[in-house]
Amino acid sequence: MSAVGAWRRWALLALPPLLALPAIWLLLSVSLLASDDGLNHVNRQVSFDELLRQGVLFPRLYPDLASGYGYPLGSFYPPLSLYVAEAPLLFGGGPPAGVRLSLALALLVAAAGAFGLGRALSGRIAGGVLAGAAYLFAPYLLAVVYVRGAMAEAWALAILPWVFWSLLNWRGAWRGAVWPALALAALLLAQTLIALFGWPLAALWWVVLRRGAGWQTLFRGA
Repeated sequence: MSAVGAWRRWALLALPPLLALPAIWLLLSVSLLASDDGLNHVNRQVSFDELLRQGVLFPRLYPDLASGYGYPLGSFYPPLSLYVAEAPLLFGGGPPAGVRLSLALALLVAAAGAFGLGRALSGRIAGGVLAGAAYLFAPYLLAVVYVRGAMAEAWALAILPWVFWSLLNWRGAWRGAVWPALALAALLLAQTLIALFGWPLAALWWVVLRRGAGWQTLFRGA
């Protein structure tokens, strides 16, 4: 690879973090967001950390929640976002830092996925930048993070562009099915409700791509 090609590659890798920086700046500058579910996630993270240290990798019942009566949170709340938020706790950090890190990384992953999908669809870097910015600064996504503090939903929305991007790049070979499978599994491990809508949309997207002449068939007749 030439020096110009290497610099171009590094520049492309730097674009999603630069896009995400304005959106995640507040998460990096406060100790705890005053969001609807912020404190709930801190309590859940404390309970998840205790269970994880006891060897429970996929907890169904969180015994410390609901005033100590226990709550079957794991029966309907997948643990992907909690695993991401666990990283600071493993190195001596606190649960609030873990929650903020998880939300910030969700925005970064969302920007990277939307950038990649937009660039693949348009064939231009500018298309990727536009798609990444539009998705990252969509009012609903920012409200999920900053108003509701819905950590699991933020991660599900962050993974959605990766699902469609991986299917766009899949040519039908079994070996290439690894990336769509991982993206769909990650979506299910992030939040079941978004996965309930995301999986059928992904199936429809794949059918259109395979039966048509590519993604352009979506816009025929427009």
